[in-house]
Amino acid sequence: MSAHRTVHPYDVLSVDARIDAGPQQPWSHWGRDGMVLLLPFGDGRWRLVLYPYRQLATGGTPGAADDTGPAEELLRRITGRDLALGEVEWISHYRCEHRHAARYRHHRVVLAGDAAHVHPPTGGQGLNTGIADAMSLGWRLAAAVADPAHDRLLDAYAEERRRAACRVMRLTGAMLRFNATPALWGPALRVAGLGVARLPPVRRRLAAALAGLPGSGASTGARVRSGARAPDVPLLPTPRSPHRRLFEALRTGHHVHLLPVCGTPDPRAATSALPLLTVRTDAYRQAHVVRPDGHFL
Repeated sequence: MSAHRTVHPYDVLSVDARIDAGPQQPWSHWGRDGMVLLLPFGDGRWRLVLYPYRQLATGGTPGAADDTGPAEELLRRITGRDLALGEVEWISHYRCEHRHAARYRHHRVVLAGDAAHVHPPTGGQGLNTGIADAMSLGWRLAAAVADPAHDRLLDAYAEERRRAACRVMRLTGAMLRFNATPALWGPALRVAGLGVARLPPVRRRLAAALAGLPGSGASTGARVRSGARAPDVPLLPTPRSPHRRLFEALRTGHHVHLLPVCGTPDPRAATSALPLLTVRTDAYRQAHVVRPDGHFL
């Protein structure tokens, strides 16, 4: 399977080390020479992600745990503080790139996670996207193995998850340029962008995108979009279904038919050839079917 590849002119230096950087709270700093993001592990150790705005001279072998000189010097130039790196556990110097498979399925080969898409670490999207791939593929693969008639579900996986990965690619690319652009107008752009990001509507939308939950369905009975993430709505226990929350019912591994207290069943429930659990809820005015991966059918 061929892939699309874009190499960006931005270096990244990642370090796991113990530093005296104050309270164990995430913080970031932009300077004339680069940007640094500090993420605490909670025990005095930190993950430092540094974006130099000039070519970084490593002075040694990239990835060597004792090659702390360039990182310490860059950290000092960016923050204006002498922060010594102690007990360095890991250091990596790499060039940012996007790589994306043109197809996620070819006959009996199905791609997921890093085999399907690779992108810069901005926003911490890699783990979320890979887990979402696995969740979406798992139930489809089980259904196709049990009955070859469900083979089309694998094609639907390839189409749906490639669209989702494209969204992540656009988001990580935009965040990378926001963090690492060294142009004269870069600082002004970042000041304006951070101001806008503090607005509650923008903050909620950005949080949903970073969590991999764009287009989540509402729990107020509003119309939902097929493929959108279903929220964890309350359920009404019945003799056949004691579950009190949707996510609890999804642990059965079945499709869940959300049947309103006053409403008619979803017609797809009667024709479904896949395991289906019907539950009662007053969160929706219309019936819906939720897939095992927590998305609306």
